[in-house]
Formats: sequence, structure tokens, C-alpha cells
Amino acid sequence: LEGAELHAVAGLPPIEALRGTLLFEGGQLQHSSFAGRWLGGAVHLGVGAYRTQNGGTQLAIAGRGTLDAVTSARALGGAADEAQLGGSTPWSALLTLDPAVGSWQLRADSSLQGIGSRLPEPFAKPAAASLPVHLELSAHERAGRLQLSLGQRLWGTFALQRSEDSWRIERGALRLAAQAPQLPEDASLEVDGTIARLDLPAMLALLRTAARDAALPPLRAQLRAA
Repeated sequence: LEGAELHAVAGLPPIEALRGTLLFEGGQLQHSSFAGRWLGGAVHLGVGAYRTQNGGTQLAIAGRGTLDAVTSARALGGAADEAQLGGSTPWSALLTLDPAVGSWQLRADSSLQGIGSRLPEPFAKPAAASLPVHLELSAHERAGRLQLSLGQRLWGTFALQRSEDSWRIERGALRLAAQAPQLPEDASLEVDGTIARLDLPAMLALLRTAARDAALPPLRAQLRAA
């Protein structure tokens, strides 16, 4: 492959300028390596297939690279001038796909070191600081489940629905604490927790931006400030 595009996950930008060799032996996919560009940074991929316990075959794509904060915000539908983010950071991920049942799982991690954020608490961060983010996404056909954590500051759980090549949050919950929240019963996004410092104008602007996002359900927030 030379200069190809890889659409690994629906709703995410493709990996561009992909180059490498896809290896087969005896009709079986062998470990193959690729390089390309994704979200404003270099990416390296390892692709392979392996047998499962029930005799099926799963495809695995392991990736690592760097991403640019502004490019990533634009790719996710955010306005660059409203992102209040800057810099770049390394990341790693593992995507596994089971073609027989149409399901896939994605695990991704980043230290966010190198990215500075001027967003209000709890999202503010100097570029030199590390704030580990962990993401787990599993999906089957048109439904998915997302769980994420941002250091010890924030945990989130979301039920997703797919519409063509994009995903939206059907319902979800964010908790500003080191504990995973429960999903709400109705179609809403609940935000709950305590923050050390409240920048009211900035927080209201952030909530208004979230309320305008077509990928999000109606928002309910209950925040307490010291």
C-alpha cells in the first residue's frame, strides 16, 4: 500500500498517507506493519489475525503515534477558536474486530503530556503536566458502549447509537470523581460532581457548546464548587 486511506472506525477520521505491506501466507494474514498520518501526527500500525477459542478469527490493529490538539478538536466537530487547546501528545491503542459477529473493541490511552488546556476546571491543564486518559469502546452492529476516565478527575459512561457513518450519545453520565457513574434511564447526559474553582462564564460557555452538539442528548448538570 502506498498513499492509502484506512477507515478503521466509523465516525472517526481516516488514517491518511498509509504505506506498508499486507502479508499473507497459506491464505492467512500475517503480522504486517504500516505508517501514516492521523489527527495531525505520525502513526504506526501493526496488523494481524489470530484464532479465538471458538475457532473463529479476529483481526487486531495495534497503533501508536502522536496527535495534534487543534486538529483533533476540528476532526471531532469543534471550532478551532473555541477549542482552547494546544500542543501534541503521544497515544497508543488496540482495535480488535470479530467479522463473524460484527463486533469490535477499542482501547486507547494517552498521558496528554504536551497538550495545554485553557478550558475551565476540571479540564484545565498546563502543557507540561501529565493527565492520563483511558478509553474503552465496544460496539456491535449499530449500538455501542463507551467508558472513559481522565486521571482521578472524571469518569464517564455512555450508551451510543450509530447512524450511517457517525455515532451519537443516546444517554450518558459524567462524574467529577474517581468513580464510574451509572447510566441514566432516560435519554439525557448527566454531569455531576464537585470542582475546586468555578469560572462561571467559561463553564456556561462550555455547557452551551455541549447543548448545541447534535451528537449529545439533552444535558443536565449539577455542579458544586468549593
